[in-house]
Amino acid sequence: MGRIALNAARALALTCALGGLSGMAAAQTAPAPAPAPAARPAAKPAPAKPARAPAAITVTNGRAVIMTGLEIADGAGQVVGTLTRPLAAGKAARVALKGQKGCVYTVAAVFEDDSETEALQLDLCKDAKVRLVD
Repeated sequence: MGRIALNAARALALTCALGGLSGMAAAQTAPAPAPAPAARPAAKPAPAKPARAPAAITVTNGRAVIMTGLEIADGAGQVVGTLTRPLAAGKAARVALKGQKGCVYTVAAVFEDDSETEALQLDLCKDAKVRLVD
C-alpha cells in the first residue's frame, strides 16, 4: 500500500475511533431514526343522503313577453308544479313542487306570444332556480 493510501486509512480509522465522522461516513454509521408513529386510519365519510328536490323553486321570466303557463313534471311524467298566475317579463315567482321525488324534472313554459319552450330536463337538486330566456 502506498504511503498516501496508508496515511489516509490511518486518518479514517482515527477519525472513526474518535467519533468525529462527517458527511457520508457519518451517515453510514449514524443510528437509524425512530420509526414514525402509525398514521390514524382516515375517518369514513358519512353516508350520503339521497338527493331530494326542494319543496319549491324560483322561476324567472327572462323574456320580453308574459309567461302564461308553466308545468314541471317528474321523471314519470307526473305534473308536480304549475304556474298559478301569469308572470310578467323580468319577474320571478316561486312554484311549489308537490310529491317531489328524485332530482331531474321536465320544465315547459308557454308565453303570451304563443311561443313555447322546449321541454327542458333540469336537475333541481343542484339548482332550484330556473330562468327562461329567448
